[in-house]
Amino acid sequence: MKALLRKDQVAQLAGVIRQRHENIKKQAASMVAFGASIVEQIVSIGAALQEAKAGLEHGQWLPFVEKNCGLGERQARRYMQIAANRSRVSDLSGCGSLRQCVALLDEGTEGTKGTKVETRRWVPYLEAIGRLSKLGKFIVENPINAWPAEGVEKFREDLLPVAKELWPERFSGD
Repeated sequence: MKALLRKDQVAQLAGVIRQRHENIKKQAASMVAFGASIVEQIVSIGAALQEAKAGLEHGQWLPFVEKNCGLGERQARRYMQIAANRSRVSDLSGCGSLRQCVALLDEGTEGTKGTKVETRRWVPYLEAIGRLSKLGKFIVENPINAWPAEGVEKFREDLLPVAKELWPERFSGD
């Protein structure tokens, strides 16, 4: 049988919980401020990269970036994309990563006559394909017919929402 806590022990635990919760709230606020600072630095770096590219001869920018900036081409281009499109969004401070900033900028652009033009969102698509590829390799190495029945059933349950999305005519009724 469990021993019940005394009132003073419960009060002490409550104090510890309250203090830790306050620490988490303070740290979360600091992280948001730090994230906003990072986004501003990304914008600044992107603008500097644009300036460097404009000031270099054709074909010299990438070697300059790789040799002098410690960046890869893809990261440099993302920084430049964020800087070039900074005015399209009112607030990038909620972004926790470079990928989130790019995704926010890619959500859509204004077309002619004020109509919304959706842009392709390749990052989630590529991530899904990559994960599916890993799953395929795993299944080749660990054939489903060797799995326990409970595992196969759980796998079916997990895949059903995907099947419904891809083949609604086949999987619409449960």
